Formats: sequence, C-alpha cells, structure tokens
Amino acid sequence: MTFIMTLPSVLGEEVAWRGLLVPELSKFMGFTGVSLISGLLWSFWHFPLIVLGLYGNDGTPLVFQLIVFTVFITSISVVMAYYRLKSGGIWTAVIFHMSNNVFIQKFYAPLTVETTNSNWFTDEFGLIPASVAVVFALIYWRKGRVEFDCLNKSK
Repeated sequence: MTFIMTLPSVLGEEVAWRGLLVPELSKFMGFTGVSLISGLLWSFWHFPLIVLGLYGNDGTPLVFQLIVFTVFITSISVVMAYYRLKSGGIWTAVIFHMSNNVFIQKFYAPLTVETTNSNWFTDEFGLIPASVAVVFALIYWRKGRVEFDCLNKSK
C-alpha cells in the first residue's frame, strides 16, 4: 500500500531528475558530472522542507542533517543515474526511490531500538545509511565512468 501512496510524488520527482535532467546532462558531460549535479540538485530540492522542520529529525543539528542528507541523496543518485542511463527508462529509478523511502522510513525505522544517539546514525539523516550509500556510489561511479564516459568520447 505504501508503494501506491508514494507513487505520485516519487514519479513526479523521477520524471524531472532522472527522466529529463540525467539524459540532458549526459549529452555534454561525463558520468561523474551527471551524477553529482543531479544528486546535488535533488538534495537541494529538499532543503526548504528540512530547514522549515517539516522533514528531518529533532535530535541532531540542522547543519549535520543537511550535510548527511546531501551525502546520502547524492550517493544514491549515482546509483539511480547509472540505472537510468543503463536501462534507458525511469522505472528503475522510480522503483529504487520508492523502495528506498519504504525501507528507510517504514521498515528499518520501526525495527531500530531508539536511544539518545539513534538520530545520529539512522534514517536518511544518519551516518550509517549515508556511509552505506557512499560505498554503493563508489561502485556504481566506477562502473558508470567505464560504461558511459567511453560512449561520450565516441560521439
């Protein structure tokens, strides 16, 4: 049910970020630039909600939330850009985005034992998901550079 409820907003974001922006950026820059620019813009898109206190957590400083969220979102954007360019469609990004939201917000959060330090390590604003996302970003960044940057050179 959560997938169905989040589909309109996720689909709207993915049409813009991965559907339009990623392929347009890939016409004149390499995979690194595509991934970083689309990820940073996607992160900044969420900043007003975070700054206004409508999205985030109350247990960590705002600056920490903005930095960790930016690292997390930019990192998963590398993976999503890779799959967008590899598949040629946005559905891989839509499914990834919806799965990320559901698992981080609805599945893992309730399983986590709450302590005074939980906010520093869990959720989209915590160090653990951001760290895991960075590892995957590095893997997909290397793959993307090899697979897509050579295509741009041949154009």
